[in-house]
Amino acid sequence: GKADLVEEVMRIHGVDKIAPQPLGAHDAVNAKILTVLQVRTRAAKRALAVRGMMEAVTWSFIPAKHAE
Repeated sequence: GKADLVEEVMRIHGVDKIAPQPLGAHDAVNAKILTVLQVRTRAAKRALAVRGMMEAVTWSFIPAKHAE
């Protein structure tokens, strides 16, 4: 990805040769980040957790012998 490319360029050029710079302020930081579906999913998970429910993660791609 982009971050990996930047990291490689920095490594080759020399991290110590790159002057640190503060990030600029953006109005988008205060904007909503999650979609409506994400907000509802998070609220549902929290509501169920408060009632004592737990989420199960299953690993169906491993052999049953390993799961035991």
